[in-house]
Amino acid sequence: MFTQILTDAQIRRRLTRLAYQLCEANYGTDALHLVGIAGGGDRLAVLLQAELATVQPALRVQVSSLALHKEAPLEAAPTLEPSADTLAGQIVILIDDVLNSGRTLAYALADVLRRAPARVQTLLLVDRHHPAFPVAATFAGLSLSTTLAEHVTVALPEAGEFGAWLSWATE
Repeated sequence: MFTQILTDAQIRRRLTRLAYQLCEANYGTDALHLVGIAGGGDRLAVLLQAELATVQPALRVQVSSLALHKEAPLEAAPTLEPSADTLAGQIVILIDDVLNSGRTLAYALADVLRRAPARVQTLLLVDRHHPAFPVAATFAGLSLSTTLAEHVTVALPEAGEFGAWLSWATE
């Protein structure tokens, strides 16, 4: 069974709110580097970049995609595209669509930290609150308490409507 938890309009409003929150939290800076975790976070980062251009046009925003093996993150080194050793001294916003246990975010954070940023903040569209790793959302579009048996799916297509759904196994 599926239940829609965020409609297209709700996701778009939350992206606008998140852009304002980023600007407020980083007041006085002239640049941000958005690092989206591949598989959802990278698309969210691109959408957020466009929203930030509307909210604060003078802010320089660079976007990168961080790819890592989510099931076995130690088997292959993460890759950052475009290659950005330029994270040193920058304010980095690490972005993913859903935070479940925090495992993916923790491994992505480890890779970002070795690049010596000035500050790292995390931004998630949906925070499910099942922390197994010591990471948390600095900014969340939706904070949702779920059971471990439930699953959140986010769709942010290039064309068509956005949406987020909660599903659970039926017997």
